[in-house]
Amino acid sequence: MPTRSTFLIFYVLLGLQLTYGIMTWYLIYVRSEFGPGLGDGELIYLPALLITLSAAAAWFIDSSRAKQAKRYQLTEAVGYRRYRTTVLLRLAIVQAANLMALTLALSARRMDVMSLLAPGLLVFMFFRPSIGQFRERYVG
Repeated sequence: MPTRSTFLIFYVLLGLQLTYGIMTWYLIYVRSEFGPGLGDGELIYLPALLITLSAAAAWFIDSSRAKQAKRYQLTEAVGYRRYRTTVLLRLAIVQAANLMALTLALSARRMDVMSLLAPGLLVFMFFRPSIGQFRERYVG
């Protein structure tokens, strides 16, 4: 069964993303002292693509590992280890895309790119760990 450490990791990662987002907003909106941004090039579309691809990759990894767990009929202890690994992997994938989007927003000095943090955080929260999901997919 998922322990407090799994949930703690989720909330720490979420807090770090929010902190980085607030810091990026501050640097773009409040302190616009550092040179011209990247402009309107094609690089602006990269954050949306990164978040979309990370959501697809996290979903694919999650569903394929859940299918494997059902096929092998794991014990609760082994199932928990697999579930925890899956949770950490999918959260890392989504968080990396969110942080990359924020970094590109900071580089471009554009608030519209920064607004991609909201859907990125929704994707991140979609993949949060839950006891119900663990029992449904990895045990019995």
